[in-house]
Amino acid sequence: GYILVVMILIISLQLSSAQDYPSLTPYVNDFGKYLTSDQISSLNARCQKIEQNSTYEIALVTVTTTNGDDRLDYANKLGEKSGVGKKATDNGLVVLWTQDNEKGLAIAVGRGAESLFNDAKVSRIARDARSLFDDKKYYEGFNKILDDLEAELNTSSDKTVTTDTSTDDITSWIIWIIAIIVILYIILRIADNATDGAIL
Repeated sequence: GYILVVMILIISLQLSSAQDYPSLTPYVNDFGKYLTSDQISSLNARCQKIEQNSTYEIALVTVTTTNGDDRLDYANKLGEKSGVGKKATDNGLVVLWTQDNEKGLAIAVGRGAESLFNDAKVSRIARDARSLFDDKKYYEGFNKILDDLEAELNTSSDKTVTTDTSTDDITSWIIWIIAIIVILYIILRIADNATDGAIL
């Protein structure tokens, strides 16, 4: 009986010490209370537009503390718990600002988004916006990050368009070359026939 009580106490302590991750809602989750309601509305509208245009779902999160977690691990766990990104493609991104412990930015990327947003790229995007957050310009900082994420998304879609255009150009060139060869062949045949006729 005594051993059972001790085991229950140990399990209870482990459960109580386990990190409780808040659930995220689309798209802005200002748990740290650093943004105004107008700023939240504006950022929500931007994130919604990005999702409509690209299917990528972006969650913006502020917290005062990660309760001892590494900030990138914390961002990843937030994304996993709330299922940020499309279920089939796992193309979500969680942009986290934490103020007290682990102070700084982290951008967690779903597996389906890693080919476009690799570690080096998201580290650069976070680094470029960091000074705005340090100056308590949180709204401007999130907008800067969204600008950079959108630029990458637009660049990737432009590449697809460019490839299609160049393929179309090559096809039209081939058609023109074939047409010129056929026309030249016909002209030469007519010329040969005319010459033959003259000799006869």
